[in-house]
Amino acid sequence: MAASMAASGLAAAADAQAGATVHRELPYVFRARDRAPPRQQTLDLFLPTSSAADKPPLIAFVHGGFWRESDDGYGIGRALAQALVPHGVAIALIRYPLAPAHRFPAQAEDVARAFAYLHRVADQHGFDPKRMYLMGHSAGAHLASLVALDGRYLRDAGAPAHALSGVIAVSGIYDLGDTGPIAPRAREILTPVFGDDGRARLDASPITHARGGPPILVLSAEKDFEGFSIDARRFAARLRAGGNRAAQEIVMQGLDHFTVLASMRARDSVARDFVLAFVGASALAPVRAEYLRARSRWQEPPFTTEPFWSKPELVRAYPVDDRFMAGFGLIYDEGSRYELASYPLRTFHAIELSRFLAAQPRARIGSGDHLVVTNVRGEKVYWRLNEIEPFQPVIVVGLDDERNLFRLSAFYHNKRAYSWTEEKTGLSARSIGAFVYFLKPPPPRLRPSTTALFSFTVDSFRLLERDPLAAISDLPQDVHEVMVFRNACVSCHGFRGIGARAGHTRARDGKLQGGFALPLESYPPAVWRQFMFENHKSAAAIGVRPNPVAGPAAGKLYDIVVNARERKTRP
Repeated sequence: MAASMAASGLAAAADAQAGATVHRELPYVFRARDRAPPRQQTLDLFLPTSSAADKPPLIAFVHGGFWRESDDGYGIGRALAQALVPHGVAIALIRYPLAPAHRFPAQAEDVARAFAYLHRVADQHGFDPKRMYLMGHSAGAHLASLVALDGRYLRDAGAPAHALSGVIAVSGIYDLGDTGPIAPRAREILTPVFGDDGRARLDASPITHARGGPPILVLSAEKDFEGFSIDARRFAARLRAGGNRAAQEIVMQGLDHFTVLASMRARDSVARDFVLAFVGASALAPVRAEYLRARSRWQEPPFTTEPFWSKPELVRAYPVDDRFMAGFGLIYDEGSRYELASYPLRTFHAIELSRFLAAQPRARIGSGDHLVVTNVRGEKVYWRLNEIEPFQPVIVVGLDDERNLFRLSAFYHNKRAYSWTEEKTGLSARSIGAFVYFLKPPPPRLRPSTTALFSFTVDSFRLLERDPLAAISDLPQDVHEVMVFRNACVSCHGFRGIGARAGHTRARDGKLQGGFALPLESYPPAVWRQFMFENHKSAAAIGVRPNPVAGPAAGKLYDIVVNARERKTRP
């Protein structure tokens, strides 16, 4: 009976827009909620007029407005339909009873009823009942996520098990408790909707139910309202910890709470492409698909800083300041720094280097006053303990609520492995990992200006009795400074049988790939000359930051390496 009533209503309400057939104000319940205006229990359905697929996927969109405002005046949902319907996606815009006249859970119950109704009429309208998704923005993302994760709602609404294929949550609110993004405005925003009961708010929080569930794509914006991107990251992390390995969280660069959706109408929209790929309407471009796979892989990274926490009594908290954050520029450049928007950046957690070393078995790290620390890329840092101790070195092992700092990773493509070959490398990962930080600013000679200071694990640290750089102790002072800290040549390269062989961490599995730093004596003569005197050209050919040697040291180092090469090649 209900289905036949719906069909007659649909026929009467249908109209056409460019590229779509639109059915307006379809009632998804046939007994209106007490005092709910009937229009608040309707939806608009946008169907593609032509599609490569016989049955397009459906996205049921839930609007925001802090559970109290309708989207009819803002038109955010209509704009979304205009962005997605031309790409072969059916869109339903769900209305729901608004607070404060209707207290929670009225909103979630009616979102579930609307979804169940759409599943019943899928065949009548030709969209695929096996590819039905909920999508929400702001408070709508809260409702969509809650309905997906708290099984009571869809079950009570009569939706079949597994009817929901996934959720797209955009700039949402997932924690209504004291740590959530709108906790400071709880009395103003939350009380009129959810009341004053803290336990009830927690039960209404999607993060409370973050276990299992369908695949969830969590989109936030670099310039979102304060705390929203942080809430999104925590929600996605809780989902993965609860067994939902398909949960993916992405910060959208340069966008805010509203443009994250409005951008989907642009000719080239990253957010739209992610949504279309998520619902199976189109494939991502190879570069974006590779990035998305890398993001997913490094949410459960191949390396971890968790073992540093095995003795929590050694870990102390410190406030984040500008000097602390300045070092992050070596990992997150201007093109990737936006990803840090999902962290509060208020507190870091660290272990005093001396206490960490003292707690390690000698059989594991050795003994002596010379410390060599090797990161996962094979880069090395060299210190004398008695030289660095006055500057209070600590090993940073956590940031805010994150205890595995390898999750803080940026991804990059080099143009080629070497400046003089056409050999390519795949997408690489550059991670924060554990790193050494000095609570008191050290002199430059103790802090190489390279990524060698980052990406440490508990196995990175070795103590030696003898100076590992003894082979270059005879170099002129300015050349020695270039080798050790100004340009940190031996942090990546070898020379005279000492140094490193650094590479690039492959994004898909964390293994080292091509483009290894070679011993300085082994570079072809023309390559070595260009590297020393036209460094910008070498860097541009590979696609990396220039690292020029300044002043007279350049000529001196050039000659020293040339002489070393000639000695090695003499019969």
